[in-house]
Amino acid sequence: MLGGQKVIVWLLVNSHWSRRAYTRKLLTPKQIKSIQTIINELASKLNSYLTSIGKLPSGK
Repeated sequence: MLGGQKVIVWLLVNSHWSRRAYTRKLLTPKQIKSIQTIINELASKLNSYLTSIGKLPSGK
């Protein structure tokens, strides 16, 4: 996997587990909001970066 793809996977996995933690009442709404803010910011920056360098090569 390329670096950008690893980050995308990490963001998705982190988002998934933070939702589960919230559902199980392991995190407060304030903590979830903080985590989601960071994830959204990173996703936006990653998207901008990937757009600036062009399309990622296919995994052939």
